[in-house]
Amino acid sequence: NVWCACRVMGGIFSRLESVDLQVREAAVTALGDFVGYGQEEAVLGVARRLTHQSAHVRTATVKGLCQLAPKGDEFALGVVRGVMQHEDAKIRASAVEALVALSDPY
Repeated sequence: NVWCACRVMGGIFSRLESVDLQVREAAVTALGDFVGYGQEEAVLGVARRLTHQSAHVRTATVKGLCQLAPKGDEFALGVVRGVMQHEDAKIRASAVEALVALSDPY
């Protein structure tokens, strides 16, 4: 059921914003277990948190993106590149971290 899957993904995405480190880490793991690679809607849902005020949430977001997109994934890289225009230097730094993590080293 698509509606059910969207609710589950939304629940996982929101857990990336938890104040509890263990909850954020469990959300990152759940992304890999439940969602997996290549779902563009999931990449967008997670990437929205790259602009969160909390550095902890942005770090969890970078890890989450790595669970959703293989290295070199052009869609994920394009989404992250869009964050590079953000006015906040800390948010741009998180975007750079995500670009490095998602880039194909070859």
